[in-house]
Amino acid sequence: MKLAVVTALYTDDPNKLYGDIIHYEHDKDGVDYICYTNSDYISEDFWDVRKTDVWRDGRWSARKIKTAPHRVLPDYDAWLWMDAQIYFAYDPVSLAEKYLENHDVAVHSHSDRTCIYQETQAALQRPGTKRDTAEMVINQAEQYKKDGYAEGRGLYENGILFRRNNDNVVKFNEMWFEETAKWNTEDQISFCYSLWKMPEIKVNRINKTFIAHQPQNNLEKTDEFATLPRAMRHVG
Repeated sequence: MKLAVVTALYTDDPNKLYGDIIHYEHDKDGVDYICYTNSDYISEDFWDVRKTDVWRDGRWSARKIKTAPHRVLPDYDAWLWMDAQIYFAYDPVSLAEKYLENHDVAVHSHSDRTCIYQETQAALQRPGTKRDTAEMVINQAEQYKKDGYAEGRGLYENGILFRRNNDNVVKFNEMWFEETAKWNTEDQISFCYSLWKMPEIKVNRINKTFIAHQPQNNLEKTDEFATLPRAMRHVG
């Protein structure tokens, strides 16, 4: 399997980075590790750091790479998206082969919520972060209800996301990107909606959690992934 491990770390302030990439030291074994950024201050021997222009803002730029890796990395059998603060403890190819066997997408269950409408309320209550307008978050939920998306259909943690590169997944990626771009950067909401619109996508729900806090849902902690705390890093 030709696998790309992909992350992104963009900034709206050239002198600050929100977090850091994981500094691995193991043998790559043919896996490509690619980090997209707009910063001059990410220098890393392990990762292939690729600088791009900002799209809308830093958060939106990361969402563009996350939702549509086929646009920038078309020549892979699969992509493993990893939020910048998450790392794995096992060989990524073995993990991809394990979780993508007979599936198009593999993703962990959400640690705390079970519905996009619960996630909508959580998004509206997050303090102190510049994310999205309340109007757009509310309008998205109302539109999805009008479309017939029911409550209680489940929710995923998108910080780790395995995807095969095939026609259905590329079509799904495009839908997810368009839905995210239309509404807001809360991509977990548009992710579930896009999967609902494409029932042909075979999803492997991983019923474990990699989050650092105590989960509200009854999920066992995985030993395959772990999460580091985020912190604002001054650079330059």
